[in-house]
Amino acid sequence: MSESGPARNDSIVGRIGNVVVLPGDGDHPFVDSTGNVPLEIDGHVWRDQGLMSEIKVRVLGEIDRARREYRTETWTLEVHISSRKDRH
Repeated sequence: MSESGPARNDSIVGRIGNVVVLPGDGDHPFVDSTGNVPLEIDGHVWRDQGLMSEIKVRVLGEIDRARREYRTETWTLEVHISSRKDRH
């Protein structure tokens, strides 16, 4: 699994960051430590999690590269739990 910049077509990648535009089918800007990466997210992947753009999420998907552009076809999207602070 890669968390760095552009990878080879059909590579499996995992990323932690923020989806800028929520929710719905189609491409969504995703910001992580490598910059802005387009994610292709189908409606069923959102799973009614009630996410907002300021909540960090972990995504898993496959690189879909065409010409010089690439996007990640997202398989799963979930709240990144380790970013929460412990409550006493």
